[in-house]
Amino acid sequence: MVRITYALTCRPGEDPVAKAQDVALEQTAELPAPAVPPDVDVVGTVETVEPAGDGRWRAVIAYRAEVVGGDLLQLLNVLFGNISMKSGIQVTDLELPPDLLARFPGPAYGIGGLRALTGVSRRPIVCTAIKPLGLDARRLADLAYQFARGGMDIVKDDHGLADQPSAPFAERVARCQEAVARANAETGGRTLYFPNVTAGPAEFLARAERARTLGCRGVLLSPMLTGLGGLGDLARDSRLALLAHPTLAGAFFHSDHGVRPEVLLGR
Repeated sequence: MVRITYALTCRPGEDPVAKAQDVALEQTAELPAPAVPPDVDVVGTVETVEPAGDGRWRAVIAYRAEVVGGDLLQLLNVLFGNISMKSGIQVTDLELPPDLLARFPGPAYGIGGLRALTGVSRRPIVCTAIKPLGLDARRLADLAYQFARGGMDIVKDDHGLADQPSAPFAERVARCQEAVARANAETGGRTLYFPNVTAGPAEFLARAERARTLGCRGVLLSPMLTGLGGLGDLARDSRLALLAHPTLAGAFFHSDHGVRPEVLLGR
């Protein structure tokens, strides 16, 4: 079973059990209970509804793994689909069964992989961004060189650097990667340069491949813009380490509605 924990905020007179039942229906059959055919067993099961204080309730709803079907995007749809347009519903935890979890392996590198790439075994990995938007590719590359000379472990594009006329993607990546490689040759360092590849579905994959052929070991992307499915595809196929930028994710983070940061950005 896929178990999702929700924090429900109820208005005066609103029944928390009925609200939890509405979530279970809306996220699966999307019909009132009497309209669901008796032979259709897809509606989530409300397992517990407990007081959580301050007018909030903790509800755990179990969904059959079959409603996800092994599809990451459908998992997100079940997690917070139609109910995202309602109010007072916050996703606070997610539990997946082992066979489904195995289909979503997570980062291709993870913290251990980044430590291996950077050669940093014990201390914190230090990262910085080249900016601001509006500098030309030559000046951005000079910043990347100075940061690498100064001992940064990862130098990344600012997430606002895309393919603007001031610093076109292809020129910027070539110049910055060369600058970091030159600094490493001078210092014996292992600084990595991660360019921002955020773009539309086909373009961001092409940009990631371009970065890889230029010698980059990783890239930056914004999953809320490219789509979380795109993030998964890149992690699986590109052989690149990925830094995920949280731009737009804050739209999910409210006190009583949305998806908790530790679920959306972590779990």
